[in-house]
Amino acid sequence: MRLDELFETFLSIKSAEGRAESTMKQYNENFSFFMRYLNEKKIDPTFEDLNRNVFRDYIRYMREAIVTFDTHKYKSKSQRRRGLSPNSINTRLKTLRVMFLCLYEEEITDVNSIDGVKNLPNPQGKSKFLRMTS
Repeated sequence: MRLDELFETFLSIKSAEGRAESTMKQYNENFSFFMRYLNEKKIDPTFEDLNRNVFRDYIRYMREAIVTFDTHKYKSKSQRRRGLSPNSINTRLKTLRVMFLCLYEEEITDVNSIDGVKNLPNPQGKSKFLRMTS
């Protein structure tokens, strides 16, 4: 099964469930990032060619190969850095998790290819609490 066809099915399901327009837009953006990765790495964009290793390689690619603000015309070279933040990577993975879980639960696919792939730890997401005593 071609991923673009599965993605259209996924979008149709989520639209019927009443997902917000902004959520649908984020699904599209994050899926297009993944499809660009597959194209760049010459991985056939079919469901059968996906496994945990493909997703883990995608994580490494986002951490090590992507240069933030690479084509931004107003950002200086010093503002560009290699690798996306853990939060950005986890957000991109979330769309793929939601998609493959949806397709699996709807019995469109027989496995959830991304199941078992963990999020990156997000050190900035940890909060410290101040305990007040009287």
